[in-house]
Amino acid sequence: MRELIFCALVVVPAVFLTLAIRLVMRGIGALRRGRLPSVDEALSAKPLGELAVMSAIGTALVWALGIAFGFFLLDPGQMCAMAAARSEVYTDAAFAGVVTHHAFPVAATCAWADGTEYDLVPGWINPLIALFALTFVAALLALTAGAVRRRQGRYRSPKGSRS
Repeated sequence: MRELIFCALVVVPAVFLTLAIRLVMRGIGALRRGRLPSVDEALSAKPLGELAVMSAIGTALVWALGIAFGFFLLDPGQMCAMAAARSEVYTDAAFAGVVTHHAFPVAATCAWADGTEYDLVPGWINPLIALFALTFVAALLALTAGAVRRRQGRYRSPKGSRS
């Protein structure tokens, strides 16, 4: 179990950051050359594969973070009570319960008897999940387009690349 926690908290984010740094370095290299990459360079398998892996990892990490904010670590009722205790919720009414509790889109909303509601999951979680997921799909589509170009013989391997 410790190995799984270590992997989730250290190794997976480290892989994500390593891939992100590699993509940024490729972009800096293109700027130094003073030209944009050609279609063949843009559709090469290595950077697109790294982008797909990075966006899949990003989707999983942000989703897990959203889950951790809303539920599964403590009972949502306890988390709502903690939010009220930290003065994030200004009400003296009795706690009514958890109104919404979804895994996707990630949501956990607490409600009090006077109509006050408080969302345990930050508002940026679901848009970031969608952004990473769309990036993953776009990278897979570009990988497919590159594979079709290579198969049709319209692809020239970029210099210094083994795609």
